[in-house]
Amino acid sequence: MSGRRGDPSSEYLDIDCADFRHILDYFSTYFDETIRETPSGGSVRAVQISCPLEQKLKGCGQFQSVVVDRDFPSTKLISDLSMALEDPMWICEIDRDELSDGIKLLDELPEDPWRNLHAEALATDIDEKSDSWGMPLRSHWRFDGSIIVMRRHGKDLDVEWVQHICAYYLEVLRPLFAMSLSGEISREGVLAEVTREKIIAWISVKTPGDFTNLGPQRAFVKSL
Repeated sequence: MSGRRGDPSSEYLDIDCADFRHILDYFSTYFDETIRETPSGGSVRAVQISCPLEQKLKGCGQFQSVVVDRDFPSTKLISDLSMALEDPMWICEIDRDELSDGIKLLDELPEDPWRNLHAEALATDIDEKSDSWGMPLRSHWRFDGSIIVMRRHGKDLDVEWVQHICAYYLEVLRPLFAMSLSGEISREGVLAEVTREKIIAWISVKTPGDFTNLGPQRAFVKSL
């Protein structure tokens, strides 16, 4: 199947399954009272994880679906955790200048306005031979502000899946990393819990959800 990727003047090229689903999403709006933005050709759905400051300034949720170009320009870091789950993802740091300018508009700042715990979770070093085991990869990285998480292979990424991975880290893995650092359990014991099968089967007490079917999901999106 072929189509135009981008504006009307672009040439006809092969399109993949993600592009085809975006086309179907566009036509589905004719039967839906909710108007959503439709990804342009060559774009992909990613997930933005917003810091407390951005949430307060823009009134947005912590996790939201966004549309970015497949070659989204950003400093990128591969999530070790996602690699272990056989679903490699980029962690893309977003420019913080806009948020810095917005601070003066607030009467009161939220607690830890810049810190992004979920970014730190996704970037945790799980190399059992590493000196930074259980800590964010590349110590010079600062996980202040918001991030974009996108699949390395250019496929759509669902908000619910990213939320589930982060919740699994915070509720299950983080306590285990702490126990391994104190010598209570081995690092191998921690890694035994970092498998795709276990994370899919796990149900969060705080944010329960069914992840036995990880097929394509429709999502409300915004463009960046």
